[in-house]
Order: sequence, then structure tokens, then C-alpha cells
Amino acid sequence: MSTATQAPSLVEELVLLVVEDDGGIAFTAGTPGFGMAVIGGCLVELNLVGAIDADLNKQRDWRSPVSSPAP
Repeated sequence: MSTATQAPSLVEELVLLVVEDDGGIAFTAGTPGFGMAVIGGCLVELNLVGAIDADLNKQRDWRSPVSSPAP
């Protein structure tokens, strides 16, 4: 069994922010702003792993395997 822990993702952090101390869900969880923040967090994480292309100047062949992002 491994003892290493992985840091929570951006989306997990956002979801944890709406859980109140007593276990309830904060009012802000139902607001459009929170939904947009979660969507934005998903897009950031997908971009970090190379699953989406956010570069407007270069095209990528989507049939090729994902490699590590260029510096």
C-alpha cells in the first residue's frame, strides 16, 4: 500500500469550498458563477494534461497520441 498522497485537483478544491463545516452545501453552489468556475477549472485541467488545445497559433493532429506539452 502506497503512503503517497496526491494534491486535490482544481475542480476538487472548488467543490470543497462549497461544503460548509456542518456538512451542508453553501448557497453559492447553485449560482451560475460557481458553475462557470467548475467548467473553467475543468478546462484548465484538461489543458494541463494536453487533452485540449488552447494554442491559437498551432494546429495539432488529434489522431496522434498526446505527448508532454512543449515548453
